[in-house]
Amino acid sequence: MSTDKLRVMISSRCKPYQTEAGALFPLDRLRQNIQKTLNETELLGQPLFECWINEQEPAKPATLDVWDECTKECGAPIS
Repeated sequence: MSTDKLRVMISSRCKPYQTEAGALFPLDRLRQNIQKTLNETELLGQPLFECWINEQEPAKPATLDVWDECTKECGAPIS
C-alpha cells in the first residue's frame, strides 16, 4: 500500500557559517545531508518524506514573496 509522503522544505540562502574559531561551516552541505537522510527514511518499508532544498531549485520570479512561494511549492492555498 502506497501512501503520500510528508513534504519537507529546508530553505535558506545562507552558505557558510563562521564559527567562533574562524572556521567556515558549510550550511549548504548540511542542508543536502539532512535532505538525503530524510528522503531515505522509511516507515514500514515505505518512504516517509519528500524533502526539497533551495539549492536544487531554480530562482523564482519576484511576483510572490518568499512565504507565498513556499506555500505554493507545498501545495497550500495562497491567501
